[in-house]
Order: sequence, then C-alpha cells, then structure tokens
Amino acid sequence: MPNVKVILYREREIKEIKVEKGTKIVEILTKIGLNPVEVVVALDNVIVPEEERIYSDSILEVLPVVSGG
Repeated sequence: MPNVKVILYREREIKEIKVEKGTKIVEILTKIGLNPVEVVVALDNVIVPEEERIYSDSILEVLPVVSGG
C-alpha cells in the first residue's frame, strides 16, 4: 500500500494517507472532503488530472483554484 503525503495549501496542513495501489487522485480528494473542481493537483511536482492513479509512495500537492479579473 503506497503512502501519500498530501499537502493542502489552502488549509495549511499536511496529511499522511495510505491508499491501495491504483487509487485515483479524485478518490483521495473526496475522502478528505475536497471538491475536485475547486483544486489543482500536482503529483510528485507534476500537474496531473484528478483521474491519475497512484501506484507508489508519492507527494500530492493540492492547490486552490484562484480566479479574478
């Protein structure tokens, strides 16, 4: 089971989560109570879609979407 270090920038906290191999990022976001359309995620320093799967120990950075004019 991979360990995922989840860095939540808006909440200013870090969570450690164990997941099954092949878990989708969207499943992790939902599990910790985040709406996937409100964030951008980076997996090991690379921006990826929420449908990306995790197969090994990883760092998942969760950044809030910011918009304005």
